[in-house]
Amino acid sequence: MTKLTDHIIVISFDCLSEHDVPLLRELPNFKAFIEKSSYCTKVETIYPSVTYPCHATIVTGNLPNRHGIVNNTFIQPGRISPDWY
Repeated sequence: MTKLTDHIIVISFDCLSEHDVPLLRELPNFKAFIEKSSYCTKVETIYPSVTYPCHATIVTGNLPNRHGIVNNTFIQPGRISPDWY
């Protein structure tokens, strides 16, 4: 297999699903982006399926029980509004 590049850029759009792709293909900027990109519509989420744990899983290739990110915020018992990652 021939190496195509030294780098990869992963762009994740929060709250989109495969059902949104037909609409995105009609929007000029997304259409241009999709035509020159690779993408996947059959992605399975992890548990918990919230933003930061999902992104940490994409980047590390590990599930939350391995990378330790289990929420969008730090676990800070007693805090009314915990700090965000």
